[in-house]
Amino acid sequence: MINCQAWVDDYKKFVRLALTKLGLHATPKLHFCAHMGHQLLDLGAPVFVAVWREEQLNAKLKKVAGRAHRSVWHARILAEMKRADF
Repeated sequence: MINCQAWVDDYKKFVRLALTKLGLHATPKLHFCAHMGHQLLDLGAPVFVAVWREEQLNAKLKKVAGRAHRSVWHARILAEMKRADF
């Protein structure tokens, strides 16, 4: 069983230290992680709900789009992504 309250308490300590002692700035991801402790009970571990496959697809799409000229961008993306091994 996951002790979500302990995770939240530890995370609050981390954020307090990071913002005050280390001089880091608050970011949206830092805020998002604050809610993760409560989501652990409902959704389970992040590895089971993460979108790793879609992120890999975005990385491939970025590479293909970066190599394509804008006049043939759409055709190049469709051709390359159709051949990509997913």
